[in-house]
Amino acid sequence: MYSLNVSLNNQELDVVGVDVIDPSDLFKSLMVAKTIDDEVYHLHLMGRGNDEAGKKESTFVGPWGGNGGSPWDDGNYGGVRKISIIHDSCIDSISVVYDKDGKPVAAPKRGGVGRSPLTEIKLQYPKEFLISVSGHYGVFHSGNQVIRSLTFQSTRRTFGPYGVQEGKPFSFSTDGAQIVGFKGRSGSYLDAVGFKLSKSIIQLKDHDSLEWVSGHYAPVVTDGPPVIKSLTFKSKNSKEPFGPYGQERGTPFSFRAPNGAKILGFKGRSQNHLNAIGFHLSKVPLINRMKNTLL
Repeated sequence: MYSLNVSLNNQELDVVGVDVIDPSDLFKSLMVAKTIDDEVYHLHLMGRGNDEAGKKESTFVGPWGGNGGSPWDDGNYGGVRKISIIHDSCIDSISVVYDKDGKPVAAPKRGGVGRSPLTEIKLQYPKEFLISVSGHYGVFHSGNQVIRSLTFQSTRRTFGPYGVQEGKPFSFSTDGAQIVGFKGRSGSYLDAVGFKLSKSIIQLKDHDSLEWVSGHYAPVVTDGPPVIKSLTFKSKNSKEPFGPYGQERGTPFSFRAPNGAKILGFKGRSQNHLNAIGFHLSKVPLINRMKNTLL
């Protein structure tokens, strides 16, 4: 067994290691889900597939707010790069720059022409994703219900609140997804807003294999048991890693399969969250073991 020395408060997570086993059929896709607090709580391994890596499942949540203004829909994209928001006693307007095939795409400004404080939120995409939005909506000067406040949560940071936290609150759980589009209503103000979510399924192509996993772990509450806070995956043939999924907070860990070996399966501990994770490896080919010995 190769060991992955992961411990917290001198308590070693004994399941965090890797067993060397004979190779069979590699798992070919992996779904990662999280709670609203962004601890990883579910890993779903699936069988061999031929689809492109990074397949997305989309859904829509909301909208929250009133019925004033006109409807709008930014569409679906790969992720969010930047948010510009004008706010004072409510949200005057919002505009979003998305990512499409590695290039920025700016959506139109949604809302009025107010020149109240302008805030720009710049995400470190693709290493940082937008994963949650909360806020308040209620009656404003126009007599209509509008969005009074917004708070944004990424995989790394919290932005806001912007506006005034008065009225009816709203929030939602992304359950492992990221926000890839905005949809709502607007006129003189931002009247209503909803969000398009995309859940990532890591799906490897034939002749590809998972070779590297890193992440972070930390307790949810002080002196509590550790949970996996984030996971990032890298396959042999992928140019960029998949993730991070979750929030990169806590104690970091990293494991890379020895030269010639492949990650064939996972093991660990779980209850309400994913508490610990380890890996099953194929045997290292003899020629590679000889090379490693000579080096």
